[in-house]
Amino acid sequence: MSLCVSAQLRPFIEGGVSVKIIESEHKVYTISLALDEMYRSDTKTISDLLSKGADPNLKPEGRDPPLIVATEKNLQDDVDCLIKAGAQLDDVCRDGDTAIVMCCKKDSKSIRDIIIKALVDNPKWYMASETEMPYLVDMLIENDVEDSIVEYAVSRGVDPNPSLLGKDSPLMKAITKQRYKISCVLIEAGTDVTYANTDGTNAFDIFSESCKTLKDSQDEKRKSETEQDTDEQDCKFTISLR
Repeated sequence: MSLCVSAQLRPFIEGGVSVKIIESEHKVYTISLALDEMYRSDTKTISDLLSKGADPNLKPEGRDPPLIVATEKNLQDDVDCLIKAGAQLDDVCRDGDTAIVMCCKKDSKSIRDIIIKALVDNPKWYMASETEMPYLVDMLIENDVEDSIVEYAVSRGVDPNPSLLGKDSPLMKAITKQRYKISCVLIEAGTDVTYANTDGTNAFDIFSESCKTLKDSQDEKRKSETEQDTDEQDCKFTISLR
């Protein structure tokens, strides 16, 4: 345990008082207390407390849950330890963000990937209502998460369809971002290719527009190259006349 936590708790624990009793009867939030003192990963402290019965989700009133604190401090190993001990993946911080949303905002890829794997491997989380978890694939594409992770989520059975009401579907976003490999993965997984947003736009419309934009770009490039070649030829002809 960290110095401060062990100084406060060691006499009780060595005296046979369980961490569970310390937390429930004496309102000492051991994991939160330990994380407050950490500025680098210290899985021994966290794992010791957990092995002695500490609750990975217990937090003081008005404070962020342990998983959120560990994520905010970028304590990768401690995040992993808390998740394996049963930390609530859909707990939110005081600003209303879950740990996965925080990771996407901070671009904390290593912790993000740990949380995504935990979400994908435990369907109860991404199937939960009243959270962003049902929109996991949508969130991954929106935040430009790597193809391999999106593919893993879909391969594990995460629904590729859910999107925020009236907004673009995951497939539409993938096409807009020209992530055609992921678009194919979503289609093969059974995504609804006919879904339309509130403007009536669907995936086919976006793909058609993308193709038109690409063609216009190629035409413009060819036109520019042709004009450049013509200018060069005129220049050579002028020089030859001299």
